[in-house]
Amino acid sequence: MHFAHTVKLIAPQFVKPYVKTNKNDAADAEATLTGKHYNIRSFYERIDVTAAKAHDYTGGNIYPSHPRSYVFDVFAEYTDQFNTGSDIGHDIHVGANYRLKEVFWTYLDRERKENWVGAFLQDTIKLGSRVQVVVSGRADYVPLLQQIVPSPRGAAIFKPTEQSAFRISASTAFRTP
Repeated sequence: MHFAHTVKLIAPQFVKPYVKTNKNDAADAEATLTGKHYNIRSFYERIDVTAAKAHDYTGGNIYPSHPRSYVFDVFAEYTDQFNTGSDIGHDIHVGANYRLKEVFWTYLDRERKENWVGAFLQDTIKLGSRVQVVVSGRADYVPLLQQIVPSPRGAAIFKPTEQSAFRISASTAFRTP
């Protein structure tokens, strides 16, 4: 398999640390690889803080804490468009993701390590120029529940004109407790 990518090395003095939303931690990293039919993203984020002894508003002690959190995430998606008839087009998205979360805080009983895994499939079916049907599903392994949680979704879209559309949809979603 041949990838049409050109790799260029950049001298270290011209590279600044990656900064992610209100953090100035040089230990964070992010990478993206995209092509005609694929999209791969990953990131690593580290939080490591030492908090000194503090006092709450009633004068009692809040003991020193040392929270640490490490997150590694990777997401891969394959996309393609094709026709199965003269007027039936498909826009397919298939993907998976993995996230490793490690959390340690001095007040917790132990270090927490979680492995999150998910997969999804979506097909947008175009029936002529005015009708679309979207069928998709997602399944996620939730470590807190120790089970796989499905999230199906579907929609039908009718476009009587270029400027207007009617949509009917149904779905379920999951929010981590």
